[in-house]
Amino acid sequence: MSGVCAHGARITREAAPGCGICRPSARRCRRMRTLPLLSVMTMLCIATAGGAAEAAERTGAPQSETEVQVPAGVYTPPKAIKLHRAMDIPFREIIRGREGWVQFNMMIDPDGRPYEIAIVDSSGSEEYEKVALEAIERTRWEPATFDGKPIHSAYAVKFRFEVSGQRGARREFSTAYRRMLKAVEAGDRQRADEWLAKLEPFTLYEAAFRNFARYAYYRKWGTEEEQRDALLAAIAHETGPTYLDRKTFIDAYSAAMGYELKASRYGRALEMWEHLQKLGAEKVIEQWQPLMDQVIALRESNQPVFQTERITKGTSWYGTLFRNRFTIQVESGRVAEIKLRCETKYLLFPFEPDIEYRVGGANESCNIEVVGDPETTFKLIHL
Repeated sequence: MSGVCAHGARITREAAPGCGICRPSARRCRRMRTLPLLSVMTMLCIATAGGAAEAAERTGAPQSETEVQVPAGVYTPPKAIKLHRAMDIPFREIIRGREGWVQFNMMIDPDGRPYEIAIVDSSGSEEYEKVALEAIERTRWEPATFDGKPIHSAYAVKFRFEVSGQRGARREFSTAYRRMLKAVEAGDRQRADEWLAKLEPFTLYEAAFRNFARYAYYRKWGTEEEQRDALLAAIAHETGPTYLDRKTFIDAYSAAMGYELKASRYGRALEMWEHLQKLGAEKVIEQWQPLMDQVIALRESNQPVFQTERITKGTSWYGTLFRNRFTIQVESGRVAEIKLRCETKYLLFPFEPDIEYRVGGANESCNIEVVGDPETTFKLIHL
């Protein structure tokens, strides 16, 4: 995959070297200290969702209707015309040789201008988040169309920041990784803590394996939520083996899907199931097929599905609707508004308790953003 360098030169990122499930390759990485060597790697990922032209103005005005029928037509998703080059690369991150990524959800108006830009996840660098956001705001897009007419549409995009020349894992990282896993296997938590503290990643490759090591740690001493979060951090919104080797990625992706199922996040689990099938892991697919058939049958039934969630990052929670008829019950805290990004529409409206919402057709994919106070807990009830 090609990317745009900080000074305009084009580079190509090679796939991460293959490795065993528990052993990242030990390759000494050079510490890049000059600005031209830091590239802004950009990948469009996850399914895009569109928006009807009438669904929302650029100001994001709330919609008064809670039910919208989607007319039949041809939808064409948006695409970037020219990605703005992020010139103001954070120098501190370059000196440290650190890589990172930022995942966005946003809307694109009929003129190709992005708005409602939200950082839904990142590797944790505020510097990279700022630079990526500035680049997104300056990028122009070819808008989505519905029957040839430009429309508002939802879009997901991931920015990668990679230091040219850094591949694999440093020797000291690989050593700490192996010793940490041995400590976990031996049940020696104190030693595992010591080695885990030394797994400070510089590359995205190292970050993936550090999070996979965290998963092993939490399987021994943590909660299911901690295990799930570690797996999702290792996957980092990828849908294929970019950093983890293929077998490890499939194992991690499959396990993460299992945790989503346990949490009744069936909408997200079905999305992951589609990606898992595309990976061609026949044995894994065969194992999951009976259960996923039951999930699909549940979606088509009239049985209510209760999904308990909490706003843990900032003031927004992001998810995928299992059914397009739903209601929300607040258990603690406050929910202010709801945003829906579907294939052919975008809706934003103030939250009202005891209201049922129905959006589009039964088979239309919709992502939901619940905006409220930090640590608010609520039930998303799919009807």
